[in-house]
Amino acid sequence: MFSKYVSSILGVEYYAIGALIFFFVFFLITFIWAFHLKSDYLKRMESLPLDEDIIEPVSNSVLQSPLTNRTSNESGGEKL
Repeated sequence: MFSKYVSSILGVEYYAIGALIFFFVFFLITFIWAFHLKSDYLKRMESLPLDEDIIEPVSNSVLQSPLTNRTSNESGGEKL
């Protein structure tokens, strides 16, 4: 059903080749980037979900984690 519509598009074979090249280049760049990461950065990111003492600074208090037992407002409202 769809092959009838796809075959009527001029230059449709270039879309498949272009998509293949795009995804190959994207994953190649991602692969190269992953192997160039520094080991201290990887260790920090590895322990970040498990380390409860590290709280990254956030400009908006609404975005902070509710697991830190912060109040919903500065006047001592209901705990999250």
